[in-house]
Amino acid sequence: MGCSDVSVREGSSMPKKPRAAALADAAKRAELRFPEPFYWTTRRLKAVEAAAPDFGSDTFDARPLATLDPGESSIDFIVDGDSWFNHSLLLDVLDWFNDEELAFAGAFMPGRTLAEMVQRKRYESSLQAFAVRAVMLSGGGNDLIGWKKRANGASTIFQSATGSDPANYIDTGALTAALDSLEGLLTQYTKDVRVIKPGVPIVTHCYDWIIPKDYDLAPPFSFFESGEWVNPQLDALGIAKDQTLRNGIVRVLIDKANERYATVCAANGITYVDLRGTVKGRWFDEIHPRNAAFHEIADKLVAAAPKKRV
Repeated sequence: MGCSDVSVREGSSMPKKPRAAALADAAKRAELRFPEPFYWTTRRLKAVEAAAPDFGSDTFDARPLATLDPGESSIDFIVDGDSWFNHSLLLDVLDWFNDEELAFAGAFMPGRTLAEMVQRKRYESSLQAFAVRAVMLSGGGNDLIGWKKRANGASTIFQSATGSDPANYIDTGALTAALDSLEGLLTQYTKDVRVIKPGVPIVTHCYDWIIPKDYDLAPPFSFFESGEWVNPQLDALGIAKDQTLRNGIVRVLIDKANERYATVCAANGITYVDLRGTVKGRWFDEIHPRNAAFHEIADKLVAAAPKKRV
């Protein structure tokens, strides 16, 4: 007799759902996807990087290519991005592109920094192969919140202070250095892309005002790591657990980043999409919007891209 993946409770004719099916049902109720296996965890990514430092995210990048017809030479977008383009639990930007039947190819991996995108040039082969409406870039957030961390895990961008003025908790010199770095990376990225395809439009975004607080998934997903990045840094510096103050600190950071993005994009002919005020509190965790907010973000990015392909 063969093995069955459905067990029957003793004394009952009712089958018991497999663990995976039960989790999938719970995920649906929580508006989460339930892919198997769960690749997207910080621990998993660190293990992959340790085993293969030059890992090119082939596992993550294969999805859009499967949607293209053999011999296809014209698609909508080349994509290059981080977890806003590839989140295993949520309907991210690229999922909504798929929903709109937009064809795209490129690279996207959770945790990826803009520095890595510039260095790895994963857009290269796709950009050479296809006529496209634009290159869609989602990057810089991981560089910023991970900028020059101290031994206690806090970025040098944040500093201990007193009082209710959020600006006092930002080290202006460190933030300027971080934004200077991002400006250089965006400029280099643009140059590299347009060496391959001169004049190709590039569409990018900065980030909305995040809410730094404790985020924990409810059972049965509580085995996942909590989705917090900035909040622990503020804890490490002993900053008061005042939500209004902490929101204000992050707002200063995000506003300064958006201002710099707008300036460097204008200087380099990049279309910059300001997403501030889009999420409106609909956060899944500290830096990832919920599905409906991701949908609105995807719509704004698509609307910013020209219709003509080059």
